[in-house]
Amino acid sequence: FPLRNHRHTKMKTTKKGLLINNKHYNDDDDDDVDDLLGYYDEEDEDDDGEDDDAGTGRDGVDVESVYDSSYYFNDNSESVSVGAKEVYRLLFTVFFAVLGGVIFGFEISVFSGAKLIIEHESYFEDEMRDTYKVGALTSGVVMGAFLGSYFAGAMQERIGRKWTVVLSCSVYLVGVTISFVSLSYVALMMGRLVTGAAVGVLSATIPVYIAELSPKHMRGRLVTANQLFICVGILLGFVVDDAFKCNHNGGYCEVAGVAAWRWMILSGSPIATIVLFMFAFVLPKSPRYLVKIGKITSAIKVLSHFRRKEHIDRELEEIKAASNRHLASWSDLRAPNVLYGLYIGTVLSAIQQFTGTNAVNFYAQTVLVDVGFSQDDAYYFSIYIGIIKVVFVGVGIALIDSRGRRVLMITGVLGMTISTFVLAAVFQVKEDGSSISGTLGWVGLVALFLFMSFYEVSMGPAVWLYLSEIFPLQVRGKAMAVSAAANWLFTYIIGFAFPIIIDHWYPGGMFFVFGGICVVSFVWIVLALPETKGKSLEQIEVEFRRKMKRK
Repeated sequence: FPLRNHRHTKMKTTKKGLLINNKHYNDDDDDDVDDLLGYYDEEDEDDDGEDDDAGTGRDGVDVESVYDSSYYFNDNSESVSVGAKEVYRLLFTVFFAVLGGVIFGFEISVFSGAKLIIEHESYFEDEMRDTYKVGALTSGVVMGAFLGSYFAGAMQERIGRKWTVVLSCSVYLVGVTISFVSLSYVALMMGRLVTGAAVGVLSATIPVYIAELSPKHMRGRLVTANQLFICVGILLGFVVDDAFKCNHNGGYCEVAGVAAWRWMILSGSPIATIVLFMFAFVLPKSPRYLVKIGKITSAIKVLSHFRRKEHIDRELEEIKAASNRHLASWSDLRAPNVLYGLYIGTVLSAIQQFTGTNAVNFYAQTVLVDVGFSQDDAYYFSIYIGIIKVVFVGVGIALIDSRGRRVLMITGVLGMTISTFVLAAVFQVKEDGSSISGTLGWVGLVALFLFMSFYEVSMGPAVWLYLSEIFPLQVRGKAMAVSAAANWLFTYIIGFAFPIIIDHWYPGGMFFVFGGICVVSFVWIVLALPETKGKSLEQIEVEFRRKMKRK
């Protein structure tokens, strides 16, 4: 569906709007723009009063017919849709977007060290002796994230991806402030819940925003850059923990007359402030969201910053064919192709959490102490966990578009399985009464490092990338919110239950369970996980619809 007049149309963007053939247009002139560029609104020509078929876009274009032409399957044409200038603009935009991932990662790890100080402050000593309350407080951010991600879809649909991020960063700053000044367990829990709500919205919004800006041949690397920055945030949290830790293996300490853990919690605020400012005043709205709400001229203007102009018509037609003017309702999630995407997303979220990675992220220092290291050494080695996560998620990002999502997932889960069983065996030896502070302790540390390495090469970048890819445009916000909520719910279960289980059982038993889940996950990935490498978001939607029609 190339535009009928595109070879004779001169187009550029200006501060006044879109300049086409020396005439300015804005969103009030969308009908004139459509006519000039050759778009047809089938609803204007169809007076039978019947709704378009469910398989058609808002302009009456059959979504599947768009992909019947090899013109749209030509991957080589997409690779030249962006030049050096467009790539620089994309990287600039994505860099500030993924700073939201730093906030996400920071909140995952920073409390791991903070709680070791909180348990010695007089306001919290009694509650921190109860493992149930420790689990609830540690996973408080996660419960907040579960609730926040549930509302993220509606927020994205109502105010767009851009302003959803702005609002969530504002809420994050409020939550951090509550935690910083809290003088009771209840107040601290409230701050953790509010902070988590903001993190949950960010986790469901940032990948969608990046995916909707990215050309398909770069989408994998750009979306998974969010996972890289989540790992940077995790590393930053461990570094902050080490910087503010109390010397001589723990206890309570203050910095500038304030408990050290409060400075740990507050350290994420500058990053949130930068993200808020950039999204509010610099970064653009999602072009797919703009098309969805009928602002075609604004969408063309945004696309012209990130695509070569001769390729805008093709991508815009794909987007229009896949979108609808009406806001999606929750009942739209019952469509077979959407339910299939939710099935994939929910299973991936379960695999990501129940294989144990966030148990390590939330309780890194505790696990390392249980392996046999001192508390000071545990703070130190947790930084190495963060470094390994950053390095190997970088490897995963470099490979994910060339090797594909499935290959990385299969390889990564296989490596995780082996390293998890080795770590469980080390804990088993300690449970049998042997000391593991010597060579065997280092074996456990290496196994833990390998576990994190294989996770970050595979599930780290791939799961959130899948979640941003597998849902149709008209329900993407709500469906992504459901998947993100499921992910956070599973994370909460792990974060809450882990200290209780190891208190009543022992760490080795828990890691044997994680290893068994890795085995089941490996089988499911091999048999059921689809590949999305090299496909546009609209093409993935069509393939899922066809798959459901055949069943």
